[in-house]
Amino acid sequence: MAVDSSVALVSRSIRLSNLERDSTRAVQALDTLPSVTSVTQGTGSLRVLYDPSRIDYAAVQATLHTAGVELPAGRWARLKTAWFSYLDGNARANANAGTGSCCSNPTDVYSRRGRRG
Repeated sequence: MAVDSSVALVSRSIRLSNLERDSTRAVQALDTLPSVTSVTQGTGSLRVLYDPSRIDYAAVQATLHTAGVELPAGRWARLKTAWFSYLDGNARANANAGTGSCCSNPTDVYSRRGRRG
């Protein structure tokens, strides 16, 4: 899949409850998502590389769930899902902002320094 070089891709490790049984199904399901660029199998988990400006971690998990892949449901898995979703939301907001941060132009800040209303 061709990827825009200006896109900041993220890599996420996803543990599967039964890697031997579900790995093929998981890879096939994730390969159908247009913003996933690669899926590799590691020791006990899958490594997924995707564009967070187009899809988030929760959507990746939803795709796996729809494919019948069993994911861990413990406290750590819920915390990890919430954290990755938060990071992906920030990445999406930054990618769609277009202008950068509010302080990216220090000359504008310094030009107003001496003025008194």
